[in-house]
Amino acid sequence: MKTHETTLLLLAILSLIMAIPTAQALQPPKTYAIWELKLEDQTIIRLQVIPDLDNDGVNEVFIASSAEKDSYLYIVSGKNGTILRTSGPLGHKIRDAVWVSGYVAASAVEEISIFDYRLIQIYTLPVFASLDVRLQPLGNLFVALDIFNEEAPKLVAINPRNGQVVWSVQYSRYAIQSVLTFSGRVAVAFTNGSGCFIKIMDEKGEEEGCVRVLVERKTGGKVYISSYRDGLLFFRYMVDEEAYIGCISLKKPMRLCWMTEVDPHPKNLPFALGDANIDGIGDVVAVLNGKLALFSGKTGELLYSTGLRMLYAKCLQTINEKGDRTVLMSDEGRIYLLSFGLLNYSAYWVLGNYTYMESLGDVDGDGLNDIAIIYGGTLSCFWGGYDQENPRIHVLEPKNATSTSNPLIVFRAEVEDKQSGVKRVLFVIDGEEHVARYNPSLGVYEVGVILKDGTHRWSVHAVDRVGHDAYTPSFQVEVNTSLMGGPGWADDIAVFFLTASLLVASLYVGIKRW
Repeated sequence: MKTHETTLLLLAILSLIMAIPTAQALQPPKTYAIWELKLEDQTIIRLQVIPDLDNDGVNEVFIASSAEKDSYLYIVSGKNGTILRTSGPLGHKIRDAVWVSGYVAASAVEEISIFDYRLIQIYTLPVFASLDVRLQPLGNLFVALDIFNEEAPKLVAINPRNGQVVWSVQYSRYAIQSVLTFSGRVAVAFTNGSGCFIKIMDEKGEEEGCVRVLVERKTGGKVYISSYRDGLLFFRYMVDEEAYIGCISLKKPMRLCWMTEVDPHPKNLPFALGDANIDGIGDVVAVLNGKLALFSGKTGELLYSTGLRMLYAKCLQTINEKGDRTVLMSDEGRIYLLSFGLLNYSAYWVLGNYTYMESLGDVDGDGLNDIAIIYGGTLSCFWGGYDQENPRIHVLEPKNATSTSNPLIVFRAEVEDKQSGVKRVLFVIDGEEHVARYNPSLGVYEVGVILKDGTHRWSVHAVDRVGHDAYTPSFQVEVNTSLMGGPGWADDIAVFFLTASLLVASLYVGIKRW
């Protein structure tokens, strides 16, 4: 035990040392939009990241949108935001949609329409899907809560390939409160009048376990299942105007691990992330006392509160493989890039205001997940990293105070930015900007310019993808195309005239003698 505590102390000291700023001045951390797509006069109602369809190594984005009297389905390239496929106007309004194994299920009033991978409608099903439980993928199936018979709602799992109802569970005596699919399983929160329960079923609808959610001396209430990570299922339980977050271990025998009281907002949900306190179990965030707080995923203990004020968190996505760096959306639609450590957190940048977001995976190949974000009818992909340094410029040629008789001057510089990357390099020559091109064979940015005789002043201006820029001092280069060394051609003309006169005179004398 002492060894573990000593290790934690050393790690804490190391993290504090690493947090000390270096002598180099840092800029405010920023991100940037990798691409953006605007759908005019439409509102995006569903965003879902789907597998790569065009073999470019990047996941695609499925979106369903709604217009005034119509709806649309799209598949968008995750790499550059171009529309790969579209259904065109559907001719009616849809309420929800989900992509599953190359098919799309779109719910309208009293029916679900099935589309193939081309987004062409192939058939409809008489299923009245509840708006309280969204359509969700479950392996090669999708699940919906059919409320066609209000007195006996059914949770159904449907194969979109043929419309077959693979399994259904009727809850005539129960009230379904929430449903979450994850890792080929489905969790259903329900109440039967005597208490609240969470049931876990596999893809075939077979029950794996059932756990009762209970707080001492409390009865009734409502459960909302919010997230899953590494064998732990997290939920919120509201009862008697109080709110608790809890954790269920899915390792058999399934059990309720802990419950902790948080702010009683009906949308205050727990979201799982990586192991911040280094105890081998992923941790969880929720809002406590009006601020985002980190709780131990192992015990539910409050680890620390952040300074971020909000009513609740809308959603959370992890950016790195470890899961301790996340993007989180607040109730007001602000998106924060956060890193959770052993003793404290770091906030890097904030965007706002948006409606929803999903992790798109690594779009630009830097090892960090990037995020797809929606607002109204606009879909954007933002870089999941942060940049707080200016680009670095190393001027190669011409050397300062160079003098040359060649009017064609090639300007070259090495420019690097190890965070967001170089966006643009400009050579400013006599106050005029010249856009440089990257020469991959030399690894430099360069531009060739023909200059007049005289002294010219020049510098380099580099900008990275988030907008941080760097400038070099001013240098000078002298161009003198005169053969005699004087400025311009005046002395050369005089010498040429004298030489020509002597040659003509010499030629005249030679001819006369001959």
